Amino acid sequence: MISEGCDINLVDWYGSLSPNQTFNLATANTVFADLNSRSGYPLRFGILEDKGALKYSCPTSGLSESATVSCLQNALTQDMDYINTHYANSAVYWTDAGQPVIAYFRRQRRLAYPDRGGLGRSVGAVKAHTDVYAAPFKFVFQFGSFTTAPYDNGRFAWVQPPAYSSTQQFWWGSNASASPTYLDNFYTAGLSHPSQLAIGALYKGFDDNNASGAGTGLSQSSAGKSWSRRQMKSQNTSEAPTHRFPMCSSSPGTTMKKEPQIEDGVDNCYTVNASLSGNNFDVVTQS
Repeated sequence: MISEGCDINLVDWYGSLSPNQTFNLATANTVFADLNSRSGYPLRFGILEDKGALKYSCPTSGLSESATVSCLQNALTQDMDYINTHYANSAVYWTDAGQPVIAYFRRQRRLAYPDRGGLGRSVGAVKAHTDVYAAPFKFVFQFGSFTTAPYDNGRFAWVQPPAYSSTQQFWWGSNASASPTYLDNFYTAGLSHPSQLAIGALYKGFDDNNASGAGTGLSQSSAGKSWSRRQMKSQNTSEAPTHRFPMCSSSPGTTMKKEPQIEDGVDNCYTVNASLSGNNFDVVTQS
């Protein structure tokens, strides 16, 4: 991870409450213990709260709206307390301006209960709960839009694989258009919210056909072109010189069953030739 330029080991976390997730919890604790034991090690540890962390405690149907909101608030509060006690007080935990960062998988309003929007009415209370910690948490969510809500500290971009077709599989920055509309919208929105975290997305490709509960999403790596294009998109936003994005995620990281991983390398039949002429940096690409 370090050799690939990574700074944070962000664990997809299934919570502390479900007896069905003991393996995942033990794995997260083992990764944390390892990083925490390496004095001066540059790699940090972070938590990405998965919607699966909530479904054991809070069924997605059968509860009243008020009971759903209360259940989600209670479950999230317990998870935040666990994270605060076991991880966030360590110097190895991922922070921004001294505050531990918690990422939430899926958009805030769709995290687990899109029919009621229960999390949207719970997360504010949960954020208020974490604000009394010695080091208050920052919450970041999957990008749909930035908001000015007091619990909202930023957004991260995520993979956007289009449904498979002979042409759509080569769409590299959107699942709705051949143009990278999703990435364009994300970086533009991030620039207009400079006080919030805006975490870009890098991935060489995506294929979830072999995953459990899979869809038919496929984004070709195109011999490294997709990786390079996403990287340049994050760096070449017009206003970037006045507001650089501090982070970019390799998403979804090491999820082998969805084949976006970079551990086995990015195809190198795509070459980049660069030259510097005065203040101009010229890039020529070819396959």
